[in-house]
Amino acid sequence: MPQVQAQALRTIASVFRSRWLDDQTGLERAQRQLQEQLLNLRTITEDMLADQVAGSPVTRLDQVTVAIDELAMLALGLPFGRVRPARPAAEALVRRLEQLAGAVENRMPPPDPYRQVELPGYPRTQAATELLTSAIG
Repeated sequence: MPQVQAQALRTIASVFRSRWLDDQTGLERAQRQLQEQLLNLRTITEDMLADQVAGSPVTRLDQVTVAIDELAMLALGLPFGRVRPARPAAEALVRRLEQLAGAVENRMPPPDPYRQVELPGYPRTQAATELLTSAIG
């Protein structure tokens, strides 16, 4: 499961990179890949939930999956006419998502868990990134 979560996070980072930092080349491919990975992540999650005993407490993996799902929906739902964040902020988000993917994959706490990514104009994306960081850490 952590490998699937990490791959989805890397693809989310790729969608944001294509949308905000590149000239949108590869955006359609990244979006399609993210949709496929999101479907795969949801399928695996549902399978894991079906195997759990009723009334089991929520696990770290469940919380991470919810945060990844939120970030994926935000990445896929960005309107094209919306103003991009400043390049340094967009780069910081992409870098942070890649760091978080590594933390999930290696089952380690995120580097600099208290460092927040400032993303003016995108409060939901910023909040979802913070939620993911706290779920991992």
